[in-house]
Amino acid sequence: MTTHASVSTDPTTSVRREPLTIYQYMLTGQPLKDNNAQLPQLVEVKGQPMTAIGIDPGNGEMKAAMMGLDGRLITVQLVSAYRIAVTLGGGKSPTTYTVNGGPAFWIGRDAVQMKGDALPIGPTAVRLEDPRQIDFYAAGVVELLIKAHCTPGQYTLATGLALPNMEMQAQVKKNESGEEVEVFGVVPETKQAIKDHIYGKTYHVNRTDEDGDVTNWQITFGQVYTQAQSYGTFMALTHTIFGTRRTDGIQEYAIIDMGRGDTHETLIQLSPTFRMMTKRTGEGTIKQARAVARALAEFDLNDAQAQEALITRSILDGGRPKSINHVVDKVVERETQEMLSRLLPALRNRNAFIAFTGGGTKDATTLQMINDRMDSVGRSAESFVIVHPEVASVLNAVGTLLKVLFTELARKGR
Repeated sequence: MTTHASVSTDPTTSVRREPLTIYQYMLTGQPLKDNNAQLPQLVEVKGQPMTAIGIDPGNGEMKAAMMGLDGRLITVQLVSAYRIAVTLGGGKSPTTYTVNGGPAFWIGRDAVQMKGDALPIGPTAVRLEDPRQIDFYAAGVVELLIKAHCTPGQYTLATGLALPNMEMQAQVKKNESGEEVEVFGVVPETKQAIKDHIYGKTYHVNRTDEDGDVTNWQITFGQVYTQAQSYGTFMALTHTIFGTRRTDGIQEYAIIDMGRGDTHETLIQLSPTFRMMTKRTGEGTIKQARAVARALAEFDLNDAQAQEALITRSILDGGRPKSINHVVDKVVERETQEMLSRLLPALRNRNAFIAFTGGGTKDATTLQMINDRMDSVGRSAESFVIVHPEVASVLNAVGTLLKVLFTELARKGR
């Protein structure tokens, strides 16, 4: 297995063969800057300063990313769970939100712990029709701003939005020179849903933390930039902080994105002409989670609770944490074997460099099975990468943030 890094990992050094990729910076945990450049927190869009963020709504977990003022990459991950807040009889309440004066609610792992509901998975248009989903996204953006040490107030956002691969399609448009070029556009139903619920919309979020401190936030989605989810991984793996592409001679990539809702295979050809093809190869880790729930039917787990049990390999039984390693190992081994069988044609495609990414790659059993399968089909360690588990889930969100930054910096000639 390769880590896609063959150069010095010190971004401040003055001697290195190639600029580091964004992914390599993420592996070191160092700021995305060197002596000559730093990715900014703010961009100017049509003369207005906006805070650049990237959001991967995901299926089962929202991921978001932005730049800190010191050049560090800030990310958050929130389980897609929601529960209307109730008055507790004792103890501290979870962090509570209201959006546009609506009902108070809890999100994420707090909502799971308080027996909340998993938010719907599926097409973007279907999810955005659920008002709980919008409230969840607005609260998630506030958590991202807080983690980046932003103070309560008004924020206009230049938002990169990672969309399911199948919701992007090739379209022919004319560029500024009048030439016809092929670009990727958003399918009509998704485009309308974004217009109805995100683009140009303002949300007022009141946040009450567990100590009872209240802060008020106003977020406006001033501009929206769309991108296929899996392309975000390609962006992070191959782009430098200067916006230039570094591929180490690779001309064809296959991105295997093992998400919570779906598994997608995306083929990206760089030469002689850029082409991207994508297909859904099956369900993601939600299938594993539901299998765990069936094996533990007596606990009556919803999707959010089942995903949590899959990740933590633990469940409360009679009030005490109980290991369910034996259940999870059996499920993961069976489902991963099935997934790899479906992917066999892609794994045997010796033309492409393969990158495995997504939350599904974080399980140790899955990692070992991928490595074993790649060895069995004769793939060398230099011909594939399994994205590091610490960043696999957020890479697509980071890629959409890069879309925002590089688009606007290029317009300014930077």
